[in-house]
Amino acid sequence: MSVMKPRVTGSFSDAVSRVAGELTAVGAGEVIGVGRGRIYAATDPDQDNYSPLNVEQALKLDVAYHQACGKEGPIMRAYHQQYEDAITQSEGGVDLVVRIGQIGKEAGDVVDRIAKALDPNSLHGRELSRREAMEILKELSDLREVIDATEKEVRSQAGLEVVVAPATNPEKAA
Repeated sequence: MSVMKPRVTGSFSDAVSRVAGELTAVGAGEVIGVGRGRIYAATDPDQDNYSPLNVEQALKLDVAYHQACGKEGPIMRAYHQQYEDAITQSEGGVDLVVRIGQIGKEAGDVVDRIAKALDPNSLHGRELSRREAMEILKELSDLREVIDATEKEVRSQAGLEVVVAPATNPEKAA
């Protein structure tokens, strides 16, 4: 059984698979005090023994993932996206208060990524590496998506024409 079995992007099983891919199943198990079999059981909903992690375990794994690779933990991101999707479906739209929080979070991610990249004590000092630039561009793209979604929601709620902006891809911008 492989932890890297393809999963639906944004699903909990995909997120746990990505964490286990970074930490290994054994390492992920050590973080939450379980064996690798328990990690495997959380990565494959097609198996009879599928068992999702609880919130405390997910949080610990996301923190360990962040410490290992410096990226946002995918499990809570999957939870957050599924939560937003559920709100959207149940209420017919995302509450603008939720959007404000999303904009703040994404803007904070941009500031954090830039600050880390330009830290004089970082690997390249104040020189921006290609990898750091790509990470900043990705965070900017994420922020832009939230801003565009917020604009669409405001226009929709006000009965104004909804304008769809073209998507941007940081890979193409490089």
